[in-house]
Order: sequence, then C-alpha cells, then structure tokens
Amino acid sequence: THPPSNSTSNTSNVEILFSQFYGLSRNEQDALINLISEYSLSIIIKFNIFVVDRLKKIKWFEKKVFDKELNIKERGELHKYVLENLWILGENYSLLSSDQSLTSTLNDLKKRGVFNSANDERVKDMDGKEGRADLVLGRKVINGQRDCLEFLVVELKRPAYKITSKDIDQVKKYLKMIVSDGVFQSTRHKVIWNFWLITNDYDDWVEMELEKMGSEFGIIDVYRKNNCRYTVWVMQWRDIIENNKNKLREFQEELERDLEKDKSAESVKKKYDELFKFNNSDNYL
Repeated sequence: THPPSNSTSNTSNVEILFSQFYGLSRNEQDALINLISEYSLSIIIKFNIFVVDRLKKIKWFEKKVFDKELNIKERGELHKYVLENLWILGENYSLLSSDQSLTSTLNDLKKRGVFNSANDERVKDMDGKEGRADLVLGRKVINGQRDCLEFLVVELKRPAYKITSKDIDQVKKYLKMIVSDGVFQSTRHKVIWNFWLITNDYDDWVEMELEKMGSEFGIIDVYRKNNCRYTVWVMQWRDIIENNKNKLREFQEELERDLEKDKSAESVKKKYDELFKFNNSDNYL
C-alpha cells in the first residue's frame, strides 16, 4: 500500500508558477531568469517572505496605533504585539523581562555575572511602589576591540495617552536608583542604557524639555558615569513605524548591492541566513 499521492497538488503549484511567469513582460522574464541563474533562489524567496511579512505587520500595527476608534489598550494588545515583534524596537535584541520588577531583572543580570554589585535595594516608582518595566531588552554590540552592552528599558503608553512631567520623573527615578546601585559598573564592557517612553503625544512641558536639549530630537536627559551612558528618550509611534519602513527599504537595497558584488552568492547566503533567524536567538549577553 502506498501513501496518497500529492501529485495533484504539485501539478497545481507548477501551473500557478507557469501562469505567474508567463504573465510577466518579456523583460521581466529575462530579468528573473538571469537572477535565478546567477544567485540562490532560496535567498530571493526568503528575503521577499521576510520583507512582505514585516510590511504586513507594520501596516496592521500602524492602523491599530492611529485609528482612534479602535482604542488599542496598553496591556492586552499593545504590549502583547510588541512583545511578539521585538524587531519593531531594534534588531538583535534579546528579551530580558516583560512586565517584571526592575529589581528582579537586575538581579537576574547579576546572577549571570554581567555586572558586579552587592546592593539589592528595590527599585521604586514615584508612588513608592516597586518599579515594573513593560519590557527590558539587551544586546551585545561588537565595536572594535571592546564589546558594548546595550540595554533598553521600554515604557509603552497607549496612543491616546499624553506624556507629562510625572512620567519623565518616574523614569528618571528608575535611572537614578539603578546608577546608585552600581550594578552597571561592568569590568568587561562599555555599557549603554536607553530608557524609552513611547506614545503619540506629550504636553507642553515635555516639548520644552525636548527642545532645551538641543541635540538629537527625542532625547530628554543624558547621564554619564565611568564607561556607562544613560539616556532618557521620548519616542513617538509614528517615528518608530517610519524607521521600520525605512529599514526594510535599506535591507532591500543592501541585498541588491550584495548580489551585484558576489556572483557566487555564498557569503550573501550566510549573511542573510543570519538575518532571517536573528529574532529567535537569545545568546546576545
């Protein structure tokens, strides 16, 4: 007894491929044949799936964020979506904690030997409650002779929420208590901590503070100590969405340049295989 044949399905798929191919103009057919003959078809397919998938997610997210009638919630929807798509916040980040106390997150880093600290003081918010961060992410950046550790503490605010001085003060208090802990005095790495408050709007006081900095727009405070830098940012969803759209365009242009330079496509395949699987890795720290 033989298993059921899937020849009908295969035939149907081939017919779709032929139909699509013959639906192209002669110039498009020639371009596709040249591309396939010179480069790995696997790379082309993976990359297009990668880009299309991200574009769909960005467009869906953009609608959710800017459609006021949908009234997206912080916890049930916004937090969950970003958690499942961390690439929206930056490439190669590993999740360190989600909706967890900062003290627990810092203690986890201590246990892993990332930092030296004996202080276990609880990180508190402005109301004296133990501080909880929506997301804490981390990644290692190879930069010359010395690696750099980057951490990102994210406070997600629903699009309709207007950030005020109270929100800024709360994040700054997190920063000050973390610095006083001494946990970031790493002996092995340069350390960068970014604190992001993300929303669509903020009040006049926040706007004046942003203008007062006179540097890269979005930075509201910077503090340096030894080899560590701490920066507080006010981010807007529209900028994050636009940055992701630009990044996808850059990916596409970079692939085209790589394919032009490397006719064998072996190094290109290795490079983009890493790109396609990076989001599943948790070995950056």
